Amino acid sequence: MNGKKKSPPVEEKENLNRWLISYSDFMTLLFAVFVVLFAITNLDLKKLKNMTASFESAVVSYGIGNESLAFLFKERGKESLILYPFSETGLSRDEVSEFISVRDALKSAITEDPSLKNIEQDVVFDIDQRGLIIQLRARDLFASGSAEINPAALKFMDKTASFLSTTNYLIRIEGHTDSIPISTPRYRSNWDLSADRANRIVKYLVTRYNLFPERLSASGYGEFKPIRSNDTEEGREQNRRIEIILLGKKESLNEPINRVKE
Repeated sequence: MNGKKKSPPVEEKENLNRWLISYSDFMTLLFAVFVVLFAITNLDLKKLKNMTASFESAVVSYGIGNESLAFLFKERGKESLILYPFSETGLSRDEVSEFISVRDALKSAITEDPSLKNIEQDVVFDIDQRGLIIQLRARDLFASGSAEINPAALKFMDKTASFLSTTNYLIRIEGHTDSIPISTPRYRSNWDLSADRANRIVKYLVTRYNLFPERLSASGYGEFKPIRSNDTEEGREQNRRIEIILLGKKESLNEPINRVKE
């Protein structure tokens, strides 16, 4: 034995700074998210389409299926391109693409007509599980508490009806009001008013533009399908609206079928 003493084992100290690794990873990830968000807000439409198409192609190559994603335009004052799941609309890729084309054509017809300048700003286009929605505030179509179409709105109705006559979609007209109760000799409730307004639009499309009645239906929802809060005047004004809906195939299947008795 040599005379050297064996040194005692050195205790490993617990690393109290291990949390820094997770923290730095989190901060890096968060930074990457903000970079991507910033990049998206500055992408032009063409670049965003190309990027999303590449992503979709990659997704399809992994067997997820090309019906998982769709390009969908949604307008709420400012147009934006949204990556929208097909499952949320219930529409096929072809239906979405077709509705976007129809929307763009009708929008161009409206915006290019100088006489519709005052109404144009109140027209909102949307696409959801029902189909293509053309939404217009009731103030542009009717006087308060009335279902008589304003003479000033006939130009818009003529432009829209003329366009619809070139399509073969089933069409549903929906009337909506705010939550303020109404009770007049003619209308006992908002349901009555919204239904009468929708019916009036349907009759106009049939009598003036000879649209086939079997293509058309009318629904009055009163105040029960608001798109904004009824607690403010601005919200109530947006809830008072007419929606002209070009129905998708799925919705169309739920329409009653006219059968001729033998």
